[in-house]
Amino acid sequence: MRATHLSQLGIPFKFTFFSFLSERLLDVIAVACLGSYFLATHFNDSFFILPAGLLLACFTAYPFLAWVNGLKTHLPIEELKSQWSPLTLSKNLPLSFLAWLLQGVVLYALLISLGVEINLMTAISIYCLSLLIGAASLIPSGIGVTEIGMVWLLTQIQVDGDIALIASIVTRGLTLWPAMIIGLVSAITLQRASKFGAK
Repeated sequence: MRATHLSQLGIPFKFTFFSFLSERLLDVIAVACLGSYFLATHFNDSFFILPAGLLLACFTAYPFLAWVNGLKTHLPIEELKSQWSPLTLSKNLPLSFLAWLLQGVVLYALLISLGVEINLMTAISIYCLSLLIGAASLIPSGIGVTEIGMVWLLTQIQVDGDIALIASIVTRGLTLWPAMIIGLVSAITLQRASKFGAK
């Protein structure tokens, strides 16, 4: 859908496709970095190395892609390379972290309102880990699996099961569904505008 609408603005599919891949990968990196806090503090300290490794991989992607591009492999590397330049990363990566941090804050605020004593970073990390669990299920938006994962993670720090379930469902309701509704309304609006323009 993104490519369909952007093509009407003269943006080629190839660029849209690689932008989508880069955006999703940055999201995974940001979520994995934030999720590593819970893993490191509750399972193994070595998980603290994960963010450093992922961020290092981010900023070595550009020279690697430049090297591959120089091999004349006929792969469409140029479009992908431009999206992983240090300047582009320095703008986009902080935004990815901010987006997922703010969503994790929603879970934290709900838990506090339900009388749960929890560290802010722990709540954010649990939220992000549950997203990774949902993504691993390959179910669209991880619906169902993400919520179950969030409940399980919360019960690991002795949050009551009923409270964990309520917090999980409400958090997902506040973070997932508004975005889906906005997307649906936007898609319908763009479709109608496209038909009107065609006439």
